[in-house]
Amino acid sequence: MKTRISLLFTIAISLVSAIAAPEANSLSAQAEKSPQQAFPGYIARVYNHTKEFPTQALAVVQSGNDFKKNFKPLAENELRGKVADMDLYALATGYIILDQDTEVLFVIQANNILINKKDAGKGTFRIPLKKGKYPIEIWHEHGKGQGEFSISDAATNKSVVFYTGEMLTKELNRSERVERKMYKTVFLNEAPGAVPAAK
Repeated sequence: MKTRISLLFTIAISLVSAIAAPEANSLSAQAEKSPQQAFPGYIARVYNHTKEFPTQALAVVQSGNDFKKNFKPLAENELRGKVADMDLYALATGYIILDQDTEVLFVIQANNILINKKDAGKGTFRIPLKKGKYPIEIWHEHGKGQGEFSISDAATNKSVVFYTGEMLTKELNRSERVERKMYKTVFLNEAPGAVPAAK
């Protein structure tokens, strides 16, 4: 009898651990395991009205349209009832990483973009960049909503934006004050109803 109880207890503990721990191939687990590795995509902190009012909602997105289609609805669900007036946008950060000199295609519609903390312009344009790593920050253009943003190799159309595991883990460990209450970060990529992560 004691052996059976012990076995049931062990099984129960294993199930609880499996539920509590992130999947080994989840974005958060990969980030924690490989802090210096670069992963494709932008880290998007959802903010309300202006970027000075960040929320607990966080996502890894592949473009502005990806945020609007797949993650903004999840952010709205997370914040419904927690904010009096909801007008959500993404503050997207990451790095342009180039392994050779590259002509880079920018699509920045109804957004602002900083590269190395300098304004890079708006619209659709190309910039030749040297091999290297360039920090970027993108947020919506006031009064115009938030349109598409994407940054790619002009020759191959492949995205050249990445984030590091360390960056994501740091963001996941943040808490934000929303309407006078503190909330731990909610990772929308691993929330119920989230789309599968891009490979």
